[in-house]
Amino acid sequence: MLRWRSHPADPVLLYLLSVLSSEQSIQQLQACSERFPDSPYLAQIKLEMLVQQGRQDEAEQGYENMLKTHPELPDLEYSLGMLYRKKRVWKKAAAVFRAQLARDPEDERSAARLSEALEELGQWPQLRELLAPRVSQADPPLWASLDFAEAAEKLDDPQTAIQVLAAAEKTHMSNQAIHFRLIRLYRRVGNTAQAQAESRWTQSSYANAPH
Repeated sequence: MLRWRSHPADPVLLYLLSVLSSEQSIQQLQACSERFPDSPYLAQIKLEMLVQQGRQDEAEQGYENMLKTHPELPDLEYSLGMLYRKKRVWKKAAAVFRAQLARDPEDERSAARLSEALEELGQWPQLRELLAPRVSQADPPLWASLDFAEAAEKLDDPQTAIQVLAAAEKTHMSNQAIHFRLIRLYRRVGNTAQAQAESRWTQSSYANAPH
């Protein structure tokens, strides 16, 4: 540790420290496994290690089994959902993210991932229902505003999409996605003046941005 503090940017030293740290972690895990062979928490840690090692199928099967035997463990659904997400198995991903969100309604990670899965599945009414409470709150997260507006537009409700994006624009003025969507939506409803105003802002912002 003293050598690392003296040479914090030494790549060779950092590599050696990472190797030593990994070896110590493995030794501690083995010791704990011998002492607590039936611990579900250790089993969960081992699944996380499988994910880190790229052994996705083994980890997926393990999480599915753990959900049957120890559903009380934290983040099982989220971890499994992220594996489904990587494979783009959106229906299964949506199911487990929804289960995780039912367990913890304040879990924004699961809400964002469920929103993404519903969007990929084209389930616009369900997406709108999911996000309506979040976008009605003061200063909703940007991802929620963008996804809700997308759902509203797909459901042929451009005015609601404009309302949500215009509110988000006040807090996230530099976000280009908001402006480009608003340009399209204003044109769709025939509001040429607002579309031109948004277009002028994006052109000015791009011209003044460092290149």
